[in-house]
Amino acid sequence: MTSDQLNYIEKYFIKGLIRILVLSALREGGKCGYHIYRYVNNKTKLKTSLSTVYTIIRELVDRGLITRIGDIYQLTERGFETLNLFLKKYPKLKSIL
Repeated sequence: MTSDQLNYIEKYFIKGLIRILVLSALREGGKCGYHIYRYVNNKTKLKTSLSTVYTIIRELVDRGLITRIGDIYQLTERGFETLNLFLKKYPKLKSIL
């Protein structure tokens, strides 16, 4: 596998998975960024960096899928809808989230 192929997989697949995991981490209630980070790493065993998770959290805030109140992040209504649509389309992934 070339470094271009690896970069492509990391950019699109892995980060896409992390986006869904962040939304999944928040479906039962708000969490601080570090707890989201731990959730992602426990689910994936990938040792994702804290900065990568925070970058994705900021992106999801900017897209209106999650909101931040103090140090706590929560799903917005749009975030719940997005996660539910994803799980309807890919029901087999529900067990790993």
